[in-house]
Amino acid sequence: METLSYYECRATERKLPVKKRKKRKNHKKSVKDRRKPNRERRGQTQIASLFYQPVGWQKPYRYVVKRTEVVDKYGQLYLEDGLCKYLYHIIVTNNVYAADTKAMYIAQGRANQENLIKDFKYGLGLSHVPTGFFLANQIYFKIAALAWNIKTWMLNLLSLGDGAVLRFKRFLYLWINHACIVSKTGRNTVVIRMDPGEYFSRYAKALDTVARL
Repeated sequence: METLSYYECRATERKLPVKKRKKRKNHKKSVKDRRKPNRERRGQTQIASLFYQPVGWQKPYRYVVKRTEVVDKYGQLYLEDGLCKYLYHIIVTNNVYAADTKAMYIAQGRANQENLIKDFKYGLGLSHVPTGFFLANQIYFKIAALAWNIKTWMLNLLSLGDGAVLRFKRFLYLWINHACIVSKTGRNTVVIRMDPGEYFSRYAKALDTVARL
């Protein structure tokens, strides 16, 4: 049985010709291929689980193993001593009910917290101590934490995915930094001119969502 996408179903209902979206070129991958033509690439992934009790442990635990193929630029598997080359990622869990793929997904989601801590540290300039005074540094860190929470809160209110996933520097580029022109009138009055566009409407939408909570 053939499965149709949402747009294909709508086109079928209206008896319109189905137009499939052209896949975009992966520019990031092309840059990597140009800089490192002989680099290793990852192929298909396989996930399995087993129970094992190491020496000294009181009971066996479930091991979930993810194996990823290492291929060349032509998609062929690398060989090491006559064997295929793989990358392994292993987790130990006491969850015996979730499927192998689900258990690996949950574990990777928890491990992603390290990336959030890294972004909080480098994205807000917390990798260095700004002043030589303890209380001043404490206030600086609290302001940074408040800015992080406001960013996450705003994106979650606007239903733009998980607000914690978007990196803070990317958030500043997309949401905070806004092009404008600073000019002077005939009476030497400084005027800031900017195109409102979606810049102000997104905040109004966030405030409306807060009012409905």
